[in-house]
Amino acid sequence: MKWIAIITVVCTMCAWAGTVETPITVKLRKAEDAAVISGTGDTVKVCITCPSGIGGARLVRGKSPWPRQLTLQLNLKGLESLVLDNGLIRVNTSLKSPAKTPYWKMDKSEQQDGPPDGTLELSITQTDGSIEIKMPKEMLAGDPSDLNFTWIDFYRD
Repeated sequence: MKWIAIITVVCTMCAWAGTVETPITVKLRKAEDAAVISGTGDTVKVCITCPSGIGGARLVRGKSPWPRQLTLQLNLKGLESLVLDNGLIRVNTSLKSPAKTPYWKMDKSEQQDGPPDGTLELSITQTDGSIEIKMPKEMLAGDPSDLNFTWIDFYRD
């Protein structure tokens, strides 16, 4: 009788979990790339594996607001270029860029002409085999529907 109660609770929890909306979906540009989302609520990590070292992705927010802390983990050896945009502002950076990163407001031409419109604090750290980017609060402000980013690993022979 005890086992029936436990099985009922587990099945009920599984059924309930199946109805919970995934807070973020990932749309990758290349079929050979893979993404895994971990964490819930205020802290979410999106881990992307990209065999070619060059790729892009679009993170799409569900009905919930963006998490307070969103971390991107790119399984790369280096990061020659990273472009982030939320439809309003765009950031071009790399692993060697300073923490205070310039940004430009986006217009229809998507060009970055002239001086930057401001700077934001961007944390990029390198570990063995991966790069972690903590999404700056300015990129999540106003709960944009999606975040786009492209990356290029260091040039390889």
